[in-house]
Amino acid sequence: MAFATDGTNTVAFNISSGQTSWSHPWSIIEATYGGGVSVFDSQGNVVQLDPLGNAGTPSCIPCGAPRSLNLWTVYTSLVGLIS
Repeated sequence: MAFATDGTNTVAFNISSGQTSWSHPWSIIEATYGGGVSVFDSQGNVVQLDPLGNAGTPSCIPCGAPRSLNLWTVYTSLVGLIS
């Protein structure tokens, strides 16, 4: 099982075949032990998904809007400082 996100939607797929197992319109936070994943839902709550894509109860109501780390901006800023 592998996970991918475009920052808005998260999908689980078989890494060998590429076949999608499930998808949710939420942004991924991290893969979790046992084949699940943590995501931000549309209200900014943290939700655990099991390996089958079943959502648990939000663990933070509400946490606030999901934030982007915008790592590309950080990287390009650091490269500019180093050169």
